Amino acid sequence: MTLLDDDALVLYGRDAEMATLGRLLDGARVGRGAALVVHGAPGLGKTALLGEISRRATDFKVLSGHGGTDEAQVPFAALHELLWPLAGRIPGLPHTAAAALHGLLRLGPPAGDRLALSTAVLLLLTELAAVQPVLVLIDDADRLDRESAACLAAVGRRSGEAGVVMVFSTRRDPATCGLGAFPRLTLRELEEHQARELAADRQPGLTVPERRRLLRMARGNPLALTESLTVDQRSGAGPFAGSEWWGDPHPAGPALRTAYAAVLEGLSTGARTVLLLIAAAGHSEVGVVRSAAFASGVTEPDWREALESETVLLADGRIRLRHPMNRAVVYHSAPAAARRAAHGALAEAMTATGERAGRGRQLAAATPGPDEALAIELTSAAADLVRDDHRLVAADLLYRAALLSPDAGRAAGRLARAARAAFAGGDIEAARELLDRAERGGGRELAARASDGLSGLLALGRGDLDGVHEDLGRDLVVVDADAEAELRFTADRAGWVAGRTWDPGAAFTVGEVEPWRLPPWPLAVATSRAAPALDSYRAAARAARERGEQAWEALMLAQSAGVRLALGQWADATADARAALELAEPNGYTNSAVQSLNTLALHAALTGAAETAEQLCERAQELSGTLRTPILAAGTWTALGVAALSAGEPELALTRLSRLIDPEHEAGHPTFAALAALEAIEAAVRLGRPDTATDFLTVLRDWAADTDASWAIAAAACGRALLSDDSVAERHFRAALTASGHSERPFQHARIQLLYGEWLRRTRRRSVAREQLEPAAATFERLGAHPWARRARQECDLVDARSTLRLGAEHEELLTPQEARVARLATTGATNREIAARLSISHRTVGHHLSRVFAKLGVRCRAELAGSGHLRD
Repeated sequence: MTLLDDDALVLYGRDAEMATLGRLLDGARVGRGAALVVHGAPGLGKTALLGEISRRATDFKVLSGHGGTDEAQVPFAALHELLWPLAGRIPGLPHTAAAALHGLLRLGPPAGDRLALSTAVLLLLTELAAVQPVLVLIDDADRLDRESAACLAAVGRRSGEAGVVMVFSTRRDPATCGLGAFPRLTLRELEEHQARELAADRQPGLTVPERRRLLRMARGNPLALTESLTVDQRSGAGPFAGSEWWGDPHPAGPALRTAYAAVLEGLSTGARTVLLLIAAAGHSEVGVVRSAAFASGVTEPDWREALESETVLLADGRIRLRHPMNRAVVYHSAPAAARRAAHGALAEAMTATGERAGRGRQLAAATPGPDEALAIELTSAAADLVRDDHRLVAADLLYRAALLSPDAGRAAGRLARAARAAFAGGDIEAARELLDRAERGGGRELAARASDGLSGLLALGRGDLDGVHEDLGRDLVVVDADAEAELRFTADRAGWVAGRTWDPGAAFTVGEVEPWRLPPWPLAVATSRAAPALDSYRAAARAARERGEQAWEALMLAQSAGVRLALGQWADATADARAALELAEPNGYTNSAVQSLNTLALHAALTGAAETAEQLCERAQELSGTLRTPILAAGTWTALGVAALSAGEPELALTRLSRLIDPEHEAGHPTFAALAALEAIEAAVRLGRPDTATDFLTVLRDWAADTDASWAIAAAACGRALLSDDSVAERHFRAALTASGHSERPFQHARIQLLYGEWLRRTRRRSVAREQLEPAAATFERLGAHPWARRARQECDLVDARSTLRLGAEHEELLTPQEARVARLATTGATNREIAARLSISHRTVGHHLSRVFAKLGVRCRAELAGSGHLRD
């Protein structure tokens, strides 16, 4: 894909194609010629690719020609253009060849036949290639005059012996224009990430919904992605413009119309009418379009001609144009009256099928001015669609009903109802646009009443927590009782997002409910309702996917990912998070994108990929910078804290996790503080900071008392064990294991086993310690929690054998296993922090062990330890 910008060509996504062309140039430099056809649809960058290879061929003699409709009937027009710059070299050729070329260029009388001419052209190029490499570029070769095409194809077949590189471009199949014998380089549409990058680079001023519509219409076509859009083109036909399946086609700019003019070239008037009907229908039943076509005067030959064109696609009884740009060009190339007539014919054909929604859209498009009767009909059809869960189609009909409404108040009410349907269907940006229009047209109170107080839900989605309460406070006084209950629910949820308390029992609703009624995943996990919530998330994601509601699908996948990570389904969790991210990030669903990044970061932290976790958290923080949502920040800081703890850095871990209980910090949030409390307690205990550990233990105990969640009861008991002396610690550890559900929270259960096993080993109860450490290590290994598995296996090693590092012969006492490990690492020159990371203990604990080792061995420093001879294998 290439673009001309200040006379410089900029390529995106064509590295492989340029490498192929580059190899042809390299061959020509050593005398190897070749011919190649670059083939692809209009707008994919064939001309620009030829321009780029020309720019790179600085040591070549470059000859350029092109085909065109205006000169396609003029014999040898393209060949004349190509060879005219070489007229001065012709006299040096043999007489027969020179005469043939002089005749071609009208510098002399016609001489020789076509074979003689192609031989002369080949001889001229061969002579030129003997002096410097030659590159011949023929753009739009499928539009050459027949005489030039035949001659150049003949020369191309012998380009190898001439040492000349010839590159043709064509939008048609090369076999249909005499170039089928040559190797072909087929250009494809850009990958989605390449298309997003190009659109962002070339059209930085577009809003998220504008860019989303552009990407949907362009479908990877570079020209469509880069043509500057006017205001009318940006808005298209309203909030739902550009959809392939319904709605009006996205307006096509002049460059697109020019590039796709071949779609209509050579077609009869009747065939063009068929294409216009297909474009107006969008994606309809073949029978409907055929009925409309014959009612419009189309004949059977016209119908066959249209279907045999390269632009029409038939599949499963439905018909459409192959690419949204085909549809855009065909539709907007027709006069407005012809478009209205096409819509009217389609509406009439749909009457017999009972397709109310499709008929309503066609009638609306066929109607040139206000029509209240039709607006009422569309509003009634939309109500049926909402009941049948076709919310986005209902929103489109309500939008069209508003456009047809003669009364401004009724129009505003229909816009507000369209906004609510769009929100329910997951098109959040369309919902915002529609509600804004409704408020401008009919006032905030009317819009609030008709949309059931949608403004507060939208504010919550964009992270405007102050706006949530402001909007809800205003809307509660005008909505009905059912809407009032939902708005109060929204207010409570906004408070929870902001870090305030929320009654878990009242907040928790699962089953077949609207996606926004399902609990956030941290709350589902924190209240031990992860399993039923997961079923609801998955069902909601499937339903959203079937209805094409990408925003809700992304949100439900993000919720599913968080729950699955807690449940130990780590592979499924990362798969859901990545799928959510692919939907959310390019479409501007920031909340879902950040949640997905946080889950991926937490997974990376648990598996020991600390650098990856840090990078994912950085992306999450960049995305969530515009959202003032503590719940998202808390998820990010939790992942960062766990990453540090997994890496054996308890001090950094505690610093990060302490933000969760700081009400002044952006990440202060009671739910995440409870979920991460055991990690914080462990870090604080290892650092010798019982006060901080007690603060987190209080959070845990309060959460356990409020929710009766088994994981919280287990974590609180384990925290008490870590803070207790040896006389009561075991009782708390056993209580923790009894309360902890291995199947529900396998990672937490294994962590409790590890902490208990470490305590047992330190108290010299090695056989009992192994009973805890072995299953813990097995669970960590199954999950892929590598740093935790290593820690558990190290403990098993300490249990297996006493250290081989002994005191001198004058002593009988042995170092404890952990003292021996610390001493051995110290003699290698490792610092306290490096030893701590290796052994998953704090650097302060390392210092404590070394002081005991020094005292036992009678040495004063590391150097004396290494050279004392007291330690031996």
